[in-house]
Amino acid sequence: MTTYSIHHYPTQLIDVWHCADGRRVTVRPILPQDAEPSQAFVRRLSRESRRRRFLGTLTELAPSTLERLTHVDYRHHLALVAEIASDGDAVLIGEARYACADDVPGAEFALAVADEWQGQGVGTRLLASLLGAARDAGFRCLFGDVLQDNEPMLRLARRAGFRAGPHPDDDRLLRVTTDLAPAGNGFEADAIRGGGTLPPLAGRGHPVERYPGAARLGV
Repeated sequence: MTTYSIHHYPTQLIDVWHCADGRRVTVRPILPQDAEPSQAFVRRLSRESRRRRFLGTLTELAPSTLERLTHVDYRHHLALVAEIASDGDAVLIGEARYACADDVPGAEFALAVADEWQGQGVGTRLLASLLGAARDAGFRCLFGDVLQDNEPMLRLARRAGFRAGPHPDDDRLLRVTTDLAPAGNGFEADAIRGGGTLPPLAGRGHPVERYPGAARLGV
């Protein structure tokens, strides 16, 4: 059983829901003790899913990256994980995060879902929760960089109200951006009601060696 015991841990972001087949999924903010489950999650991703998330051949996270991604302040950098119980253990099946962008306005986001859970609404639910949290934290916009061949991500981003445009530095990518209106755009409410089970968002951009903001999201 997971214990939430960190100072200023945002318990209001914990969300428990059930898939169409009855399986229970918990979405919650990440904890420092999620380092090992997070590493296992990345290792289980297919090569294509890792390419979409990290834009490379990465197979696991470096220790320094893992620490940075699991030690967040829950405001300028927030990560949400989706987990299920399997044989008495908690297993991560999805992860979404945003990080404050110093070099451009707003916050940058990333999202990935385990291959066997793609297409079941996990990405939709994670993205909806992330949008609400970013709005509540005072961000005015959220953006992400998407491989042009990542059509499932682009479909979900457009449904969530993101606009897609050229990337300023890399013609392999599109930059998707949305303004975080105070009342939202209906996507979040639809996700909570169980609608919008489009293929999940699972990608981002920024090779580390080329873009100054790359390290924010672990690439």
